[in-house]
This record gives sequence, structure tokens and C-alpha cells, in this order.
Amino acid sequence: MKFNKPKALCLLVALGLQANAIAMTQPTIKNDYFNQNNTYGSYSHTQEDEGRFILGNPSVFKNEDGSFVLTSDEWYMIQLFASTASSLPITEDMMRLQFKMSDNQSFDGVYTQLLASYQQIHDSAAAWQDHNGYRDQMVGLAGQLITYSDDVVDTSSFLVQYTEKLVEAAEEGKITGDYSDFEDYKYLIKDVLSDMRKDTLELQENSAFLEEKLTDFINLLSTQRASLQTIEESNKEILADDGSALQEKIKRLIVEKDQLNEEYIRWVKISATTPTYAWVWPWGTIAAISTAAAGTNEALQLKAKLDAKKAELEEANKELDHTHAVYQSWKLATSNIDNISEKMTDALRSLEKLRGGWELISIQLDDVIPIIDGIDSENCLDKSNAWIAAMKTAREVEALQDAWRDIGGLAEKWVANAWITEETAFKIK
Repeated sequence: MKFNKPKALCLLVALGLQANAIAMTQPTIKNDYFNQNNTYGSYSHTQEDEGRFILGNPSVFKNEDGSFVLTSDEWYMIQLFASTASSLPITEDMMRLQFKMSDNQSFDGVYTQLLASYQQIHDSAAAWQDHNGYRDQMVGLAGQLITYSDDVVDTSSFLVQYTEKLVEAAEEGKITGDYSDFEDYKYLIKDVLSDMRKDTLELQENSAFLEEKLTDFINLLSTQRASLQTIEESNKEILADDGSALQEKIKRLIVEKDQLNEEYIRWVKISATTPTYAWVWPWGTIAAISTAAAGTNEALQLKAKLDAKKAELEEANKELDHTHAVYQSWKLATSNIDNISEKMTDALRSLEKLRGGWELISIQLDDVIPIIDGIDSENCLDKSNAWIAAMKTAREVEALQDAWRDIGGLAEKWVANAWITEETAFKIK
């Protein structure tokens, strides 16, 4: 965003009493506007301050506590949502792998429903975090405020000079009767203000556009959450299963396996030691052979039971892994949307405040520009309060610039911290 001509808050010496009158009426405009649009926040200052803020008070971009209208916490949470959503499986192969499904396990029913929902959530996350997504656009709006603030600061001195030249041209015209220079400087000041107003309208439109998109985004998340609830209601036995029952089953199977294993080892030993009784003739030989045969048969039966129990235990562990994977994925998807809903609403309110700020600046410029049309050589030079206003305005140039530097600095800090890092993610968890 660049002005067509040098820009700044015009410190209008030439406005005289008219400038002072407009300054005194500004609080009513602002306060009434904020009363009607309280979602934009509020600010307050005295009528004395109005001279320095006649073309827009940058405090409209601050919260009541002096912080920037865009706060970081909700943006961090939204980025966490986007990052987390990106980890959800969005293809059958990805879901089979993540859910630890066997090749012969059917991929239908709840799995196809989950896949469709996860794909939608993934697309929503991409709309936020992809290149030129909502996140980038939001950072872009803050960057535009930084640029506007810099332009106001850089050109305010030039507009003071234009105003001084305007007064000089009025004095010269009073002597020579030629007011062409006076009209030229008057036009130049008005032209700068008109361009500033165009810029604020454009920035207001940019904010409103993203505000609309963010509203659609929130509504989409709400729809997706409703879809997930429908899936959950029809598949509770799968999605609400945290594996507790399977864990108890596995504990029981382990105990049964260990018991079978001990019994098997005992019978293997019996089977292996019975030949030592063969020396007892003739009954010892007969007893040894029959005992060995019985021991071997019992051991074989126990071995079959033990192998079956091991297989059952292995299958139960696989089922538990699958159940855990499905459950954790489901909880990740649902809790992610639940947790982000409030933060998305907070982010929307912040964006409304930003748009409201530009709207207020635009309203103020709308009120000032007609006053420039009303300047003539008489009210430029003959009004006694013109000099008072001139001296007051000159003294407040630095204060005006500091105010815009301050808001530009707050926006810069927000942009610098708008990208989530491992450190900030850790702090949020």
C-alpha cells in the first residue's frame, strides 16, 4: 500500500477555527460509532487530543489495555489445530497404516466415513496454513497497517510544510491578488487526504473480506463437528472404545498363558524323566513306558493349548493397537475442533476490531476533507484562533508521529510472533 502522493496526518494550520470546531465534534462521531459497534472495542481521549488526531486516532487499533487488537494466543491455537489436522490420515493406505489394519481387514463402514471427514478437516487446515491461506492473509493485513503507519510518519512533516506554504500563499495573494498558489497547495493537501481515504477504504475492504472468509471457516468447522457427531452416534462401539476391555482381556490371557506354560513345562519334565524307572523288572518297565506315553500325550495337548493361547494373545494385542490408533485419531479430530471453536471466535472478534479501526479512520477523513474545500484566504488569515491552532498543531507533530509509530511497532511485534514455533507450541500445551 503506497500513497499516490506523500501522505501524513495533515497538521492544518490553515483550518483555524474550522479545524478546531471539527476536532471538537470528533469524539461524538467516534463514541457513537463505538456504541453501535461495541465488538470493535473502544478507546478514549480528551478533546485536547483531537487536534493531533484530527485525521485518525491510531488507538482504534488497540484494545482497552493498550495491546494490539490482534492477539497471539488464538492464532497460536489455530495454527496448532492446522498442524494437528495435517497428521490425520487422508487416504486409505495412510489410514490402514496409521490404524494398523491388516491387509485382509475390510475397509468399509466407519473407516470410509472417518476418511471422508478427515479429508474435510485436512482441507480446512490447508485453507488456513497453506501459502496465501487465511494465516498469511491475516499477517498481510497487519503488514498493511505497518506500511500505513510508516507512511503517515514519513509524510507528516511534508504536510506541515504544505500547510505553511498555504498560509504564505494566502498572505501573498492578499498583496498581489493572485491566489493560484494558494489554490494549488489547498488542492495538494486535499489530494493527499483523498488518497489516504482511498487507502483506508481498501484496507477496510481487505479486512472485511477476510472477516467474511473466517466466518465461513468457523461455520465449516461447525458443520464438520456435527458430521463427526453423527459418525460417533452410529459407531460408538468402535469410536468410544479406548481399549480398556481389551487390556483386561490381555491381562487375563497372559495369566492363562503363564499357567499353561507352567503346566506344559511340568509335563515335559515328567515325560523326560520316566525312563529312569525302566530298571524295575518287570513292573518298573511297564510303568515307565505307560507313564512316558501319558506324559508325552499330555505335554502335546498342553503345547497345542499354549500355542493357541499365544496366538489369541498376539491377536488381542494387535486388536488393542488398532483400537488405540482409531480411538486416539478420533479423539484428536473431535477434541481439536472443540478446542479451536472458541479461539476461532476470538480471532474473528480481533479481525472485526481491525476492520472497525479502518472504518473509523475513514469516517474521520470523510469529515475532514470537506473542511479543506471550505478554506479561503480570509478564514486562513483573519481568524485569531488560527495562530493558536497553528502553534498547538506544530507542537503536537511529534506526539502524532509517536502515536503512529507506536501502533506500527505493536503490529510489527505481532507479525514477528505470528508464526508458531516448537517453543510457543510447548508453552500452549
